Amino acid sequence: MTLFDLAQELNVSISTISRALSRPEMVAPVTREKVLAAVKQFGFQPNEIARSLRTRRTKTIGIIVPDITNWFFGAIVKAVGEVAKSNGYSVLVCNADEDRAGEEHALNLLRERKASGIINCPVGASLKLWRELKKTGIPVVELDRASGLEKVDVVVLDNEKAAHLAATHLIRLGHHRIATIAGPQHLSNGRGATFRVSEDPSPKLDPVAT
Repeated sequence: MTLFDLAQELNVSISTISRALSRPEMVAPVTREKVLAAVKQFGFQPNEIARSLRTRRTKTIGIIVPDITNWFFGAIVKAVGEVAKSNGYSVLVCNADEDRAGEEHALNLLRERKASGIINCPVGASLKLWRELKKTGIPVVELDRASGLEKVDVVVLDNEKAAHLAATHLIRLGHHRIATIAGPQHLSNGRGATFRVSEDPSPKLDPVAT
């Protein structure tokens, strides 16, 4: 059964049925209940492809991760999927494989698929491409890493504070030769600091740029 068929069956307009399904608060309760009962009775399924062409959105959240085999990013994808599902969204997962070109390919794919929003764990893609995407109105959230993109929401750990706490702990245990192994320096969470040990019993850590 098509939307047109359902409208004829109920003797209402197509737009009324559309509003009853997508914005029920705009439809009179009696009409809304009649539409929902008919949808259930006839097993009507809205055409999501047609709807996405009209609205330019697909109720799909795109997520770009650096390495899907990394348990950390796997856990993130699982959490995103659970929240998306509970809100009537689907998730399209793209694996950038820690490669700039991979991130750019994923970005273009999600743009073509008209994703309703994108969660990105940056690996160094061109900011020009992301700026062009933002002009289309698609919301973007950066996760775990910050690319430097202007006016974008970023969800990250306080890596500097975490490093400070770790170094403080080692110093208080009496260690004075502390090394750190960081990730690639083009990633925000790979750029860190080394710390100079003070002889003060309650040491203050002075960051020294690496």
